[in-house]
Amino acid sequence: MFELPLPPDLMTQIMAHLHMPEYLSLFRAHPDFKIYIEHSLALQYRFRSLAAGVIDNPHSAHSLPNRLGILKSLEKGWSQLSFDFQKDLRVAPQPAHTRIRLMNEGVFIMGKATGRVELSMIHCTDLPSTQADEMDWTTIWMDEELVVLDFGFSVVENDLMAVVIIQRSTDSWVMEVSLLQLSTGKPHPLAQSPVVFIQHSKHMDAMHVQIQVSGNNMAIITQPLDPEDYNGIFMVFDWKTSITSIVRIPFISSVFPSSLSFNASVPQKFDVFPKRIYTTLTFLTPTLLLLPNLHNASLDLYSIPSLPNPSLSASKLLSFNLPPLRENSTIVKYMCLGGPAPRLNTEPCSRPFHTSGYESLIVLSMHISPFIPSYDDVPTMVVHRYALARLCAPYIDPATDSAVGPPVLKWEEWGPGVTRWLYTDNYDENIRRTNTAGQRCAFRTQPVPGKALVREPQITIYDFNLLRAQVHRFDTPQPSAEDERVLKYICNTPTTMVDKGFRDPIVSSLPYVATTHVLDPELAKCRILMIDEERVVGLEFSHELALAAIKVFHVGASSHAQ
Repeated sequence: MFELPLPPDLMTQIMAHLHMPEYLSLFRAHPDFKIYIEHSLALQYRFRSLAAGVIDNPHSAHSLPNRLGILKSLEKGWSQLSFDFQKDLRVAPQPAHTRIRLMNEGVFIMGKATGRVELSMIHCTDLPSTQADEMDWTTIWMDEELVVLDFGFSVVENDLMAVVIIQRSTDSWVMEVSLLQLSTGKPHPLAQSPVVFIQHSKHMDAMHVQIQVSGNNMAIITQPLDPEDYNGIFMVFDWKTSITSIVRIPFISSVFPSSLSFNASVPQKFDVFPKRIYTTLTFLTPTLLLLPNLHNASLDLYSIPSLPNPSLSASKLLSFNLPPLRENSTIVKYMCLGGPAPRLNTEPCSRPFHTSGYESLIVLSMHISPFIPSYDDVPTMVVHRYALARLCAPYIDPATDSAVGPPVLKWEEWGPGVTRWLYTDNYDENIRRTNTAGQRCAFRTQPVPGKALVREPQITIYDFNLLRAQVHRFDTPQPSAEDERVLKYICNTPTTMVDKGFRDPIVSSLPYVATTHVLDPELAKCRILMIDEERVVGLEFSHELALAAIKVFHVGASSHAQ
């Protein structure tokens, strides 16, 4: 063994402050350094936490051996898609248009509609981490004069639920955001104003809304369902102080593509034009906001001041161009998934660790006109949040949070090395579902076309943890040593997608490990499958497409003792 003139305890303390690149460099320099990890539970837990992309929760009462055991069980369970227990949550049948969301922070939220598309109440329950945990619904009733359009959450960081509500005034609708404490359902104690005004509109009852929270910042996008209605808004504000840092209206681009041909003498109705520029958003960091741009086929980055200051406003830093579209093609819809959101801190809770929001994925699917995607051929781009944040760093002036570089980066200047393009299954707009958790995402598609295991319902888990992908060397599908009904595929080389919506073949090279599993018979009954950091949740529907059951499968090695 290689020895240093330092006491073992001191070496352990030094190594406890290293990060993953430093660990790997150390092991490459001399493999015997691994013996310090083998003889220290603290170093084992830190090394495995870094490798898994999770952050320790110092508020948790779990002992160090228990934390390490839970982490090992989860990592092994995800590699095999094995479950250590399963619980069913029965629900009263709901209308098929009921909005449902699975948060990546251990809470399941269901918005119930009473005969209308709009929501009149919100049900919440903590999802179980052990067999002994119970799932009890908490119901938050809304005033009968209010209509709930959507809701956003920051569970671990802020114990916050932001409810987008509208109510009728004299001659129009008023949209506001009600800031509630999730654990109590009452106005959040840290919000100076528990209700924040957003906008007026004459047609607010036909409005699509998306709201996201990260740190102290809350971002909201509204878009009319009527393509001829111009009344949309993009707004960012500090939810604790209600200080607004950005407002953009309207959402309509008056520029028509030069490639669009039509007979000007004949009145025509266009479903796509004029089109909404921004329809979805996500946070890269608590002060960096990503908005996919429909008009320019780009990703627009906005910088939000790190401290509330009315004299500073959020500014557009730069745009990342997506691959060029084919002539006469246009992106008509984005679906942007990815969780958890980046955090500034965490509220005290019992979980031993949390998934890193900074290292989590952004999964961006798109529908390209005039091509109508089938169930499993939606072009989808996967990228890590930190990859885009790092690309932004050289173009941000830290003193002013303003742009200092070129306004646009071409696709070939940023995209091929940090993204991976896949075909994924279609997005059900009636169900708010979560297909991503940290660096994993799940789809009911095959990682390699034509390589189906058997003619049974299957799910593919994509793991974009770079460390796991880089330690494997084979790039052809291999049966799992533990289960021949599991197909594993490691891709750490560039691939090329040829899609009819894009002008050129798309080269991408973000490494990943994909495992395709034959579904458990109970999961196979579920029309919708969702994942969070430690669970697979299946939604079972009746023949009338109303929600009938919620099945919760906890991921873990079957031998793990809770």
